[in-house]
Amino acid sequence: MRSCANCGTSIDCYRRQARYCGGPCRAAASRARAAERNHPAAPVVAHAWTRESAQNRTQRLPDTDQWTLATPAEEALADRLRRDYPDLRGVV
Repeated sequence: MRSCANCGTSIDCYRRQARYCGGPCRAAASRARAAERNHPAAPVVAHAWTRESAQNRTQRLPDTDQWTLATPAEEALADRLRRDYPDLRGVV
């Protein structure tokens, strides 16, 4: 017999992957996990990305990437595509 991971109710009639009997139990288990993570005895992990807001991380300009040279096969393919489709030049 399978049971809900939060309240212990039988979940035999639920799908095979189900862990909880419903949304309220799933939410309660999520809140319990969050409380465990925020417990003062839990180790504090500081990531570099937490010092910056999400908006700043997503709105800033990307770092310039290093361009790598194309292989001869890639150059040949690009030349063939430029020759076969001249009307697509400059289209991004």
